[in-house]
Amino acid sequence: FRLSNTLSGSLYAAMPRHKDAYLNGALAKEFKKFDIGLQTFYARPRGGKSNVQGSFYARLRPKEIGNSGWSSTVTATLVGMQKFYPQLADGSTALQSRALLGQTISANFIGPTYRLWKGASLDATVSATAYNYNTGKRGVSPGLNFGFQQFLGKKAMVRLDYTYDKGNTTPYSSGYYANGTNFLNASAQFNMGSKIYTSFLWSHSLNDGSQFGFSTLDYYFTDKWRAGLFADYTRFDDVGFLNYGLSLGRLVGAREFSLNWDKDRNRFYVEFGNFFN
Repeated sequence: FRLSNTLSGSLYAAMPRHKDAYLNGALAKEFKKFDIGLQTFYARPRGGKSNVQGSFYARLRPKEIGNSGWSSTVTATLVGMQKFYPQLADGSTALQSRALLGQTISANFIGPTYRLWKGASLDATVSATAYNYNTGKRGVSPGLNFGFQQFLGKKAMVRLDYTYDKGNTTPYSSGYYANGTNFLNASAQFNMGSKIYTSFLWSHSLNDGSQFGFSTLDYYFTDKWRAGLFADYTRFDDVGFLNYGLSLGRLVGAREFSLNWDKDRNRFYVEFGNFFN
């Protein structure tokens, strides 16, 4: 939602299986040369303990670097967590929680878009993050992203991204990823006529082979009504999980109200707040 021309916010609430509870809120203020924002997250999983996380950030607007075609931006963040379970030397997690506080500062360098042939382009982003937490965890983490995008006429687009992150910039980073994470993302979008829209996303970790996929197929009766099918797949540690479902959505203002059913919940539920595609 937008409160003014320079002030906006969002609120997300979910109760998967009608037993867990998650609440995510954000507030952002725009200035001429920078933005500031506050983000909060509350979780109360079934059978677990409630927890609250929060962060405050200040981000400079992207600034061109001479005539190179590159631009840069810097973000400083303060983070806090009510209950944090430190990781022990043997890789296990401590049973006793503690409050966590920390600071990060990130510099991102955004490259120009390089045109290859008709409808095809390459782009790149290089980053570095310095972090410091009251657990004694501190350091500098580099990262990069390379992307290839191809438009297929006016109705289709495919994209492939490679991302590398040195890791350990978050207080709860797993020791398994101490040497960094790197993964491939593939996505595609297709407009099949004026009323049928489909999208696809697939992510594959080059560290541990874990995978995640998501796809949608929607039919638009009118500008405000749609019916759709969706499916998602997750695979980790040689264990895979497939979920699928259907939905009926109606545009209310700039947001959507939908009635949904999926295999995991095995019941109908409602959602409000998603943007129409």
